[in-house]
Amino acid sequence: MTPYQLQILDLALKTLGLLAIGIGVFTLRETRRRRLVDMYWKIYEQYFSEASRKSREDMERVEKHFGLTHTSLEVDVAREEFGPLAERYKKELHDAQDQELRAIASGALWRQRFLNQIGYLLEKRLIDPDLTFSLVGAGVDVDRQVIRIALAGYRKTHAQPNMYRGVDLLLSRYDRWKERSMA
Repeated sequence: MTPYQLQILDLALKTLGLLAIGIGVFTLRETRRRRLVDMYWKIYEQYFSEASRKSREDMERVEKHFGLTHTSLEVDVAREEFGPLAERYKKELHDAQDQELRAIASGALWRQRFLNQIGYLLEKRLIDPDLTFSLVGAGVDVDRQVIRIALAGYRKTHAQPNMYRGVDLLLSRYDRWKERSMA
């Protein structure tokens, strides 16, 4: 082969190499995008499942049990009220002898676990925040008081201050997302 032919061959191989790298990057990006959408649909299915519907009803029962109202989504239970409310939650629902009250606490626990998983998936960037918060955001706003009370109650009951930390992550990320999307 002549030096000229070797240069053409070298250029062709380099071009093919760059093309292969480009295809690889495109494939990875497309796979990641598809995974984000798949995770969104799994969350969607869980969010609209019978267990989720029941847990939402149980969150409303907890709210009524404590005499809380969500007349304004901006009003939040004051931080100093969490201690007594968490203690009441522990005594009156989590540790209740009445099976109906314990079932309400169990439904609230399902919701905590669900939101905890979403929080960790968001932290690891395995789900898209815009899609996720457009799905669960309104429910988080409505249930925020009860979520925080139940979370404080579980942490107090089990003496685990970081229990369900994913819920805290979810709430803080949601607040930031909501501020950005409203601006």
